[in-house]
Amino acid sequence: MQNCPISDSCSQGGTTRSVSEQILKGLNDQQIQVDLYDINEGALFDINSYDMIGIGSPAYIFRPPFKVIEFIKSMPDLDGLPFFTFVLYGTRPGRTGNVLRNLLTIKGAKEIGYAKFKGADYYVGYLQRGYLFSPDNPNSSELEIAKSFGREIATNLSDNKYIAPDMDSGPGIVYTIENLLTIKFITKYVYSYFFKADAEKCDSCGICVKKCPNNNIHLDKNGIPQWGRDCLFCLYCEMKCPKDAIKSVVDWLIMAPFMSYNVHQAAKDPSIDKVKVVHSKGKTKRV
Repeated sequence: MQNCPISDSCSQGGTTRSVSEQILKGLNDQQIQVDLYDINEGALFDINSYDMIGIGSPAYIFRPPFKVIEFIKSMPDLDGLPFFTFVLYGTRPGRTGNVLRNLLTIKGAKEIGYAKFKGADYYVGYLQRGYLFSPDNPNSSELEIAKSFGREIATNLSDNKYIAPDMDSGPGIVYTIENLLTIKFITKYVYSYFFKADAEKCDSCGICVKKCPNNNIHLDKNGIPQWGRDCLFCLYCEMKCPKDAIKSVVDWLIMAPFMSYNVHQAAKDPSIDKVKVVHSKGKTKRV
């Protein structure tokens, strides 16, 4: 029996994990044993003990989260190890899949599958403007497709007839600018300094600390959140704050045109499901 790890991370809403579990079932149907691995859980697993590897990632500002990129870069040479990738996105996947596929290929792995799935887009910049995109995704139909994808991967592994699809098209000029404005260097050395908690509103509940996927937040001696320099720019700390005490660069006026453009483009796109919402005190309610 062949075995395979499926690695996922940074999907705060659990959508990447739900797709991973269905792919696992499809692989199990074909007698392939699978281990699910969350890269937030610790050190890299022993890659040499597996027959192939799968990487799943959400799209963060039209690319994989920094942590996923670093995880792949930390791998040893994969020496022809078969791999598959999948992406979860709410509006546009951008270059997320391209980055994953290219990095794994550079590591010497051999692609045997690639897929994209919709996932609810809990991004505070959009929620504040009254929209939740892809609200009920991945739906039952997509989860069944994920299971079929698992079976397809097993076939590709055995028959050696896989033809890789073309790379995804770029996200467009405005989205590319947003991507460039939020690269890791700028996030680490500029934006991470501007996360602030209003001491009068903050009640030291620690939710922001618990929700941070990078353990980048701690409470100071007065119980007020302080941010380190290892930010993924997921903005879950701001989105989940029950007192609306946290502000970040996404609230700057200079960011407003980008957020408004993204929301407008997604709202008029018939291929993207959406619902109107009100987001306040860490809760998102449909209206």
